[in-house]
Amino acid sequence: MNDSENPIDGVADKLRIKVRQLYSFLKEANQIQFRPVRRLTEQQYSIRMSDMPKHPSASLYRPVKLESSSDVPDVLIRVSRPKLTRCPAPPDSCAEWMLPGWDDPNIEPEVAESKNYREVEIDEDGKEVEVTKTIAFADEQTRVKDLAVWMADRKKWVEP
Repeated sequence: MNDSENPIDGVADKLRIKVRQLYSFLKEANQIQFRPVRRLTEQQYSIRMSDMPKHPSASLYRPVKLESSSDVPDVLIRVSRPKLTRCPAPPDSCAEWMLPGWDDPNIEPEVAESKNYREVEIDEDGKEVEVTKTIAFADEQTRVKDLAVWMADRKKWVEP
């Protein structure tokens, strides 16, 4: 028997051919299902260079051709993660009244209009009775003033 006629080599060759055919089929099926986007208008999201936001963390370098040299910078657009600062904390008088999302710059902060609390009172018979009372946020003027001052500070934080 000759080495070139080894039956294992024949099976391996057939297996390689089948694997290549399978790979080609999967490649073609993928290109049909997820065809490459070749036009800017077909992109899911795009932004024109002229509409790029003016922010310190996004820089655009426009190539300038000088008579002496024709160097083009390696980087045309550089985007980095912006340096974020935390939202100033609300005053203690308002902290427990704040609704979720007060520290999100895209959401206008809100406070609960009223809160319920339990208080023990003595009734006419001299017995201790638990009573639920409701207090409104606007009942205490210092709380309202503190909120107004904090909102002004927060607005300065939101602007950048």
